[in-house]
Amino acid sequence: MSVVRVSRFSNELVVKTTSNVLNFNATSPSITSMLLPVSRAQSFDQLRYGFSVNKYSTDKLRELGNGQVVDSESNRYGSFLLSYLGRVNYSYDNRYYLGLSLRDDISSKLGKNKRSGVFYSVSGAWRFGREAFLKDNNFLTDAKLRASYGTNGNLPDAEYSWRGALRLRWVTMALSPLSTSISWLTSTSAGRRAVASMSGLT
Repeated sequence: MSVVRVSRFSNELVVKTTSNVLNFNATSPSITSMLLPVSRAQSFDQLRYGFSVNKYSTDKLRELGNGQVVDSESNRYGSFLLSYLGRVNYSYDNRYYLGLSLRDDISSKLGKNKRSGVFYSVSGAWRFGREAFLKDNNFLTDAKLRASYGTNGNLPDAEYSWRGALRLRWVTMALSPLSTSISWLTSTSAGRRAVASMSGLT
């Protein structure tokens, strides 16, 4: 009889995503605007399990059913993320641009009073290559200045850290009181960029 120990582990992750998008466009000879409200839902379901067996009846067929289970582990995790996004883009005379966006993300990885995180961004651009004072130049064919600023958020890796949970090997024990301090980790970003198209002098 063999006493060789063999282990087998499996990790399954299922991600489901649904989105609803509505576009609205209004155009005139000099003004173009767009409103884009969006809702998006994502659910995550992860299952991890493993078994270790030994004392196989035969070495020729080392399947789990032919040995004695000496260790086993099974864990299941789940979370969801619900997002609402609104965005407006505005252009005047194909020279001046403004973009605004607002987003609300709701995650089950955070406590009930901290699940919602609101983030925004604003951007603007000036296509000065089309201004009258550059109309007759022979060097720049087009040029644009662009700037942006916004906020975004990150989530903790653990699905249930807000519960103040203590995870043992086979069970998860919920501690009291629940953690209410875990929230979105918010950061800001800013950018500036200049783009120019040039041609040779004539």
